[in-house]
Amino acid sequence: MITLNVPQFAIRWLFSFLKHRIQRVKLRSFNKFSDWIEFTAGMPQGTWLGPLTFVMYIDDLNPQCVVHKFSDDTTLTEILPSEAAHSQMPQYVDNLLTWSKNNCMVINSKKTKEMIPPPLLTISNNPVQRVTCFKLLGINLCNDLRWDAHVDALCSKVASRSYFLKLLKHSGLSADDLLCFYKSVIRSVLEYGSVVWHHHLTHAQSDKLEALQKRAVRIILYTTILPYITALGYLKLESLEHRRTVADKKFFDGISQSYNCLHHILPPPRDTELVTRVSE
Repeated sequence: MITLNVPQFAIRWLFSFLKHRIQRVKLRSFNKFSDWIEFTAGMPQGTWLGPLTFVMYIDDLNPQCVVHKFSDDTTLTEILPSEAAHSQMPQYVDNLLTWSKNNCMVINSKKTKEMIPPPLLTISNNPVQRVTCFKLLGINLCNDLRWDAHVDALCSKVASRSYFLKLLKHSGLSADDLLCFYKSVIRSVLEYGSVVWHHHLTHAQSDKLEALQKRAVRIILYTTILPYITALGYLKLESLEHRRTVADKKFFDGISQSYNCLHHILPPPRDTELVTRVSE
């Protein structure tokens, strides 16, 4: 915290907040209490300081490669040019293990995955499982950069929620209430992280996702007579493809701003004075 230029008074205040914290358990039914125990590590759950201090704690985690950190989920990435002799990922993992040891943290090898060989990685003499597809922050990534697994996972997850929508319909809920349930519980799943995968969907995958909304619309209106576009207009909904396209544009407009934290991932703008070359 000192290296981050946090004021001394804030460090002392945080130290006082964490030092000599004690807790005990109460059995309300019997009005009984356990013995007091003192915290020797960790942060009380539910505090605003918890996420903030953890971000500061892992700020210097730098295994000398491209690293993406989201809370306690860390991803190491290596870009290998075609002429590269071998991967440096084992060294990056060793750097990560050294940092973890020095900072009193343990990496769970069972929850660690690697994709795209070679080489075979190990953590504390335990081999890291090599997979062709894994779930990262709610999105299923595959080594072929296709989205079949993610679309299938969405369909499976939405299927059970659509069943609950049908149960609510049979229970007599109004169309407005059913529509609210659909937007908050079903559509939110179908659109999560769409700016990452929408532009790579095939027509078949897009139609597969759209069919899930068609089914929900039929349940809400309890009819199959109305054309899909007419039903959407009646419920004041838009197609999922249109909503994803709008979300993509909004996202791109956002990162196009120089102050955006993701602006650096964009390529440099074209020189407006550069004209198209015509080969003779």
